[in-house]
Amino acid sequence: MPEFSTCTKWRCGHRADGTVAVCPKCGGKMETSRRVRTLGWIMLFLGIFLAGFMGYISWYLYPTMANPGKEIGGTTYTGTTEAATKFFGIFALVIFLGLVSIAGGIWQITTGRRSRIVMLIAMIFAAILITAAWLVEFGLLGD
Repeated sequence: MPEFSTCTKWRCGHRADGTVAVCPKCGGKMETSRRVRTLGWIMLFLGIFLAGFMGYISWYLYPTMANPGKEIGGTTYTGTTEAATKFFGIFALVIFLGLVSIAGGIWQITTGRRSRIVMLIAMIFAAILITAAWLVEFGLLGD
């Protein structure tokens, strides 16, 4: 694939053929398609790890957490069904963030460019995830 460079500034995004260090349009930093593809692979593997690991944890914990007070597989969940629902909601957000990372990584690998939409969705879900975890930690998420 032919090498090109893309401006990293959010509003510019100018694309130039070859390896260019400074954007000819706005003077911002340019990033090569090769570097974007490398970062795409990292993003893909992190997304697979997040979605896969959290999916496994959810699958493993669900039988126990869905039946509070009952011994299942040698363990007993002593919390409430509402608390379990909150935790599985956070798990779902992590899984979704992993899936968005997978999609973004695939996009970057195939196109050599970053997707502003995928980056925006990832940032929004990361903010929602952090906020939800904070609210659960301090008991502010409704019971």
